[in-house]
Amino acid sequence: MESLKRLFFLILLLFILPSSACHPAQERANTDLRVIGEQICETLGGKEDFLLADEDFWQSNFGSDTGIKEAYVFLGDGDALREFGVFRLQEPRKASTMKEAIRAYLAREQSSLAELRALYPEGGLDERLALYRDATVDECDGIVYYFVLNGEDTRRALSVLSEKT
Repeated sequence: MESLKRLFFLILLLFILPSSACHPAQERANTDLRVIGEQICETLGGKEDFLLADEDFWQSNFGSDTGIKEAYVFLGDGDALREFGVFRLQEPRKASTMKEAIRAYLAREQSSLAELRALYPEGGLDERLALYRDATVDECDGIVYYFVLNGEDTRRALSVLSEKT
């Protein structure tokens, strides 16, 4: 009798699970980027460790011609350099333009740090320069993102992103 109950339960699960699962494309279209960003913050230590950049920040650094529909950029609140952004575009085919805009921003930041390092060679800027140089810029299912994080934090952030997209 017990085995019949288990069998009935398993058959019931087989019918319920497929109907309640969200289709991945629909799920991505409905994914709130701010929630993704906040979950990445939580994974990296907590929302209190990051500041949410305003629209002026991402418009001036990534350009208005990239077709940004929704954007969230989080900046580390402290001494350690930690920064990341997630973007949804009005036209997904402009993802390569957006990635180039992000790379240009990262190059400007790296150049500014290199100039500071020349003035203050013992200022400990080598690690920050390496983080900008090794930043991750990519796209995943319609979301363009960048991470200026150490290797372990980048892996954790990518795991959150892949779960949500």
